[in-house]
Amino acid sequence: MNLYLYNILFFLFFSCLSLFASSRNLIDHHTNITNITANSYGGGNKNWGISTGENGFVYVANNNGLLEYNGLKWRLYTDAPCVIMRSIAVESDNRIYTGGFQEFGRWDRDAAGILHYTSLSDLLEGTDFGDEDIWRIQILSDEVFFQSFSRIYRYSNKNNEIDVVDPHQFIMFLQEVNGSLYIEKGSSLMKIQQGELTKIGDIGASTVRVILPFDQGDLLLGSATGQFFRFSKGKITPWNSEISQKIKGNDLNCAVRLESGHYLFGTLGNGIFETDADGKLLNHYSTANFLQNNSIHAMSEDRQGNVWVAMDEGVAKLEFSPKINYFMDPSHALGAVYAAAVFGENIYLGTNKGLFYFPEKALLSANPFQYMNRVEGSHAQVWSLKVIGNELVCGDNNGAFRVSDGRARYLYKESGVLALAELKQNKQILLSTYHTPALLTQNENGEYVYDTSLNDFAGVCNTADRDNLDFIWMGHLYKGLFQNILDRNTGRLQTVRYFSSEEFSEKGMPVKVSRLGHRTLFIHNDQFFFYNEIEKKIEPFDILNKLELPVKRINRIIPINDHTYWIMGKNSFAVIDYVNGNAEIKDLGFFSDTRYSTIDDYENMAVLNDSVSLICLNNGFALYHHRDLKEKTQAEVIYVDRMMVASSNGKLQTLPLATKSSFRLSAGQNNITFDIASRNTPEGDTYFRYMLEGIDSTWSAPVKTASLSYQRLPGGNYRFRVRPINADPDVYDVPESSISFHILAPWYFRTPAILIWCILFGLFLYGVYFRVRRHHLAELRKQAHKNEEQRVREKNNLLEEMVKHKNNELFQITATMLRKNEMLSDIKTEIESFTAKHPDMAVARKLNRIMRNMNDEAVAKEDWSLFIMHFEQTHENFFKNVKEAYPSFTPAELKLCACLKLNLSTKDIASLLNISARGVEAGRYRLRKKIDIDPSESLNEFFIRNF
Repeated sequence: MNLYLYNILFFLFFSCLSLFASSRNLIDHHTNITNITANSYGGGNKNWGISTGENGFVYVANNNGLLEYNGLKWRLYTDAPCVIMRSIAVESDNRIYTGGFQEFGRWDRDAAGILHYTSLSDLLEGTDFGDEDIWRIQILSDEVFFQSFSRIYRYSNKNNEIDVVDPHQFIMFLQEVNGSLYIEKGSSLMKIQQGELTKIGDIGASTVRVILPFDQGDLLLGSATGQFFRFSKGKITPWNSEISQKIKGNDLNCAVRLESGHYLFGTLGNGIFETDADGKLLNHYSTANFLQNNSIHAMSEDRQGNVWVAMDEGVAKLEFSPKINYFMDPSHALGAVYAAAVFGENIYLGTNKGLFYFPEKALLSANPFQYMNRVEGSHAQVWSLKVIGNELVCGDNNGAFRVSDGRARYLYKESGVLALAELKQNKQILLSTYHTPALLTQNENGEYVYDTSLNDFAGVCNTADRDNLDFIWMGHLYKGLFQNILDRNTGRLQTVRYFSSEEFSEKGMPVKVSRLGHRTLFIHNDQFFFYNEIEKKIEPFDILNKLELPVKRINRIIPINDHTYWIMGKNSFAVIDYVNGNAEIKDLGFFSDTRYSTIDDYENMAVLNDSVSLICLNNGFALYHHRDLKEKTQAEVIYVDRMMVASSNGKLQTLPLATKSSFRLSAGQNNITFDIASRNTPEGDTYFRYMLEGIDSTWSAPVKTASLSYQRLPGGNYRFRVRPINADPDVYDVPESSISFHILAPWYFRTPAILIWCILFGLFLYGVYFRVRRHHLAELRKQAHKNEEQRVREKNNLLEEMVKHKNNELFQITATMLRKNEMLSDIKTEIESFTAKHPDMAVARKLNRIMRNMNDEAVAKEDWSLFIMHFEQTHENFFKNVKEAYPSFTPAELKLCACLKLNLSTKDIASLLNISARGVEAGRYRLRKKIDIDPSESLNEFFIRNF
């Protein structure tokens, strides 16, 4: 009986071990699918062939040309005469062969890293290519075989010659297995030996599209109809009818045997089927589980064990041992996952639709959600989930409950509970509710029961922690931080101090409370703070801040073990090591695929065991494998793929990195772009740091970008460095890539130019001095000219005043003489009238004597001399000028000219000259004759204008 019981226990023990091992293996085997669309790689939709190189590059035969992927960036080459690439084979990263319609050739990489095409089909002489496409290319030693459906073209690298293998019959795809080339021809298996086709066996089936290696040197053959055969020592036997039934009718097109020994079979109608070495179906990848297309044209395994797939629409990458496995609920019944925990043998998921659970062993299944159950009585939004002691406690919109026998048994129902914090010393649980905090206290039976509401505290908080000084820190949902203490006598929660968000960095941002080791930390605006017990103030926690994590909207810190921690944020996370006050980034993760996203501001995860954690997502969860941090077989390599220089005229030049590690550039080549490539880095995790010595003083924050540019660099020495993010170069031997270069100073900053500039500057200063001096002299001359003009103006004004005065005197004298002569003329007239009326001789004699005195010429000459004197003062040299112009003028005529100059009337002239008016007119007439002027011209105007 005892032996029987022992055998049963022994059997159960090893069954459990087996189940656990298989669980772990199956969890590890869950495959992630990454789809890459035409918009992402920049080519056509259809991809016909795919291959990977030794440096991790991926090469694709695309409808628009040759695609190359360096781990960060896609490039499209279109140099070949045929646009559509049907086939591809990689000899090395520096030599790739492609084929298409009526064309095949070779791509060679130059020193700058650029691929250039050389046609090999041009070597054919006397061969009609017809309408052939090259569908397969195989490389064997130093020979390359290009296969169409009617011929095989053998190219020799040594001789640079092409031979034609013509089977004179339709042939299917050429396959290379263990260093030999095979092809199916007319239901016969043929082997190419020394350029000839040799039959090695009858297949009994046509359209064999798959020839793969099998155990013990045998071959596995697969036809388009889904029939599989094992070829061993010339004999054909059927192989695995199960997979044949699955593929039947789906048009088998391609296949690959993985390093793991598994097979992948690609079809044209129903995606990819994965089997183990015995043909047992393990997985089926199709549009039903996120593969973007079901028509598979080619597959290739890279150095990391991932498979790249060329499809009728786009490219896909299958990661068989990914760091993160995604499990999405196909029924969408689960909802958004806010919290998770492992309790007993189940995994619990707290969602916006309630609390759900499924057995941990359900992770064996590709769809664990089919084993999911709801915790009875839980239908409200779940906010928090925590294993405390031997109970699983959940906070939801209705309150707090414990899970027992698959049912929710509420401990508190006064308000919704946002967060749970264990107060271990008092064996209590602090509930952060919608209104005021509440306490659950452990009773004599070890169960938590509702104790009291802490009404002395007002505030809605969603994070809480108790530090080593027994302070209870609570982060408000929208503002600030509360420092509290629990009074042991009254059991009341008392607020010691309130810290507003402005005391951290920015108003309005919430403060989250988390724990790092034995220290309570506060998270605000993606920065970390701690409470300085000595200074009694909040200070930055620079040990984490200096890491400059690219995680945005950091929500919480969660321990993985004693020294490794999660830092969760919006669609991103970091895994850090924190030992002895030193922090180091071990890993970064970002959920860039819209299918997999965390819940904003409620990012959360749960540690399942020492190697796996569960990350909460919007419609499911992801499993993260910690072992990948320790078991990396190959170091991640980040390096500069290309260095491109743009000159000032915009011309782009790619520098030859393959032959140089240092460059001397001209001053105009100061706009530099670095293309970054990655090797051995999981898809989506290519984050790195960089530094340009000479410009940057420290390493950059972790970034993920395909190109880095620096514009308008000054002359000097530079060294560009780039390395992976998850290692400290002072501690670890990190593979680092660097390029040194020197940019010459512009010619106008070099020594000869500086001397010329000094001379020119001296000349410039002298020119400035000369110009200023000339300007000063010009100003002095201008001022002197102004002074002279002022003096002349004043003199002219004085002269004008004098002339005006002289004119006035002349006119006064003239007027006086005219009045005098008029008066004398009037007196004469009166005397003559009196004498005529009174003929008294004595009186007459006396009157005649008076009249003679009045006509005295001496008096007239004296008056005229006075007139001439004032006239000459006013009209200088008038008589001289007139005499010179008209020498025949008599003195009497000169006097008449003077009167005409003064524009006197005939009457005034006659009075002034003591002649009759007829005498004046006669004088005028004589002057006209002598001057000979036009009769219509005024004589007065003539003298006024000309003299």
